[in-house]
Amino acid sequence: MKNNPGKDKIVDAAFRVVGRETIAGTNMRMIAEEASMTPSNLHYYFNNMDEILGILQKKVMDEGIIFRAKCDEQHKPKSVDDALDIFFLQKMDFILREKEYDFLHMDFWQQAHINEEIRKDIADSYKTWREEIRQTIIEPFAPQMSEFNKGLLTYTLISMMQGASIQYHLESFDLSGYFSYCKYIVRTMIEYDKA
Repeated sequence: MKNNPGKDKIVDAAFRVVGRETIAGTNMRMIAEEASMTPSNLHYYFNNMDEILGILQKKVMDEGIIFRAKCDEQHKPKSVDDALDIFFLQKMDFILREKEYDFLHMDFWQQAHINEEIRKDIADSYKTWREEIRQTIIEPFAPQMSEFNKGLLTYTLISMMQGASIQYHLESFDLSGYFSYCKYIVRTMIEYDKA
């Protein structure tokens, strides 16, 4: 979607509408109104809602990857804690300052149960996320772990981050303390696996 102001305007409008109304509660007319255009103008750029959702989903997934890449460029992790911070700080940022992305990520996850294309895209994004965790945290700082445990640890870390989102948006709590405790758990798991 490079250099297409019309599409960009529509996707930005869709982001705001879906953030307020959820995916299930959003339709093309609502997006057109938010973008200050007619439905026929919207259809000039997109044939249907699924096309808009596909681009919107990519935008949501890419935000986490971009954030983590910036963190990794700024400082190469020197410890497990440094490596975990790349993921945990991004999740805290989404929860506290970019909650629209966090809500949309959860909304897409829910839609994955009824939309096979979204399910595939979400599954692919989780696979990418697990691979990033493996390359940033596990391979450099826990190469001795069995392949089975390496795999389980990637799933566990994602559960820790997604679990924080779900719980915090229902009832806020000390996220910094939560993620500090998560780091303790992961360090303990890695140390235990060395024994």
